[in-house]
Amino acid sequence: MLRWNLAIGIPDLIWVMFSSTALNTFIYAFLILPPGILFAKLTPAHVEATMYAFTSSMTAAVYPLSKFLGSAINKVTFDVTSENLDELWKLYVFQICLGLCPFIYLSLIPSWAEVAEVQEMLK
Repeated sequence: MLRWNLAIGIPDLIWVMFSSTALNTFIYAFLILPPGILFAKLTPAHVEATMYAFTSSMTAAVYPLSKFLGSAINKVTFDVTSENLDELWKLYVFQICLGLCPFIYLSLIPSWAEVAEVQEMLK
């Protein structure tokens, strides 16, 4: 065990309290808030609830699986370990590319004209 926290003078209890394990809820919230706000600003008023439900359900389904999927992709494709970091840059590039994939779904957000058309059809 490396115990780097003790080497730099941070007690174990403080290290655990401020590590990503203890702050996982805050990290999760800050990962969810920006896309949620973006969708709230982009979507028409009549479909905000639907878009919020869609993004919340997708996030709730994807977030817990992301660590397992990332580990599997690393093991199969890149094989980056703490002893072998030669392919780490490729893993970062792959992560950035996957981070841009949600922009594909922006075309699914209906325009005001489409919302008005559906409202007229429902009357």
